[in-house]
Amino acid sequence: MNTSTSTSALLAAECRKDYVHYRHLANLFSPRSQDRNFFNKKAWLQRKKFRDWSAVLVKQSKFISACKNYGFDVIEVGDTKYDIFKGNKFIATAFYDAHTNRVWDSYN
Repeated sequence: MNTSTSTSALLAAECRKDYVHYRHLANLFSPRSQDRNFFNKKAWLQRKKFRDWSAVLVKQSKFISACKNYGFDVIEVGDTKYDIFKGNKFIATAFYDAHTNRVWDSYN
């Protein structure tokens, strides 16, 4: 296993763990199906849209903090494209897909 693949695997595992915890918290605040009668459809959709949008932000920040927790330096070079360094040594370019919560070695 090469260095960039193992780095991506470590970061992906860390992100999945953080995301599972986040989704548990988000589900505590989401309206239950039997309670949807109390919300009008528009308000419920706005809440869902905000929750989905905030989940993307949380996942992206969790990805960066996971890198730093493992001692990697992260430089954001695009919207979801990151160059990962360890000291002065270039390790990998990673593409973080916030919707699937995965780290890719190459953009697919």
